[in-house]
Amino acid sequence: MRVGQQALVGPGMPIQTYTTYVIRTGNEQTTPASCEQVDCDAYRLGWVTTLDVSTEAGQRAMAFLTAGAGGRHYVETTENPAGPLRTFRFEPGQRCFAAGEHRVQLRPSVFARYPGWLGQRIGDARRYDRPDQWVDDFATHQETLADAAQRG
Repeated sequence: MRVGQQALVGPGMPIQTYTTYVIRTGNEQTTPASCEQVDCDAYRLGWVTTLDVSTEAGQRAMAFLTAGAGGRHYVETTENPAGPLRTFRFEPGQRCFAAGEHRVQLRPSVFARYPGWLGQRIGDARRYDRPDQWVDDFATHQETLADAAQRG
């Protein structure tokens, strides 16, 4: 059997004694996504924006906010309204200012485990919802193998 450019030696035991862990990466194609789809921290937790209105950029941003902030709701929490710094708190549940940059893969990555040796499956794969679940399972499996090897 060949994987990539390396020839693999076949299993030394019956294939049912093996467990294979697989990661299949999603394709590189992406599509625009909402804050909610990418679990955006600003969407989930809200955010604070501080502007320096003594600068041209700060004045442009202030004009955007006072014109309605693109439909976003905020509360001004400025400590010194006479000073150049203005602070605005945006509540959770609304799209952030980077919303146009959020993207998701069209085909997500797959993290799975199945019984058997590489391509010789002998049962159904177990798919994981999140990569950290796959990593935890893999690490636990490796510990089990290390413990068995140590026992002899």
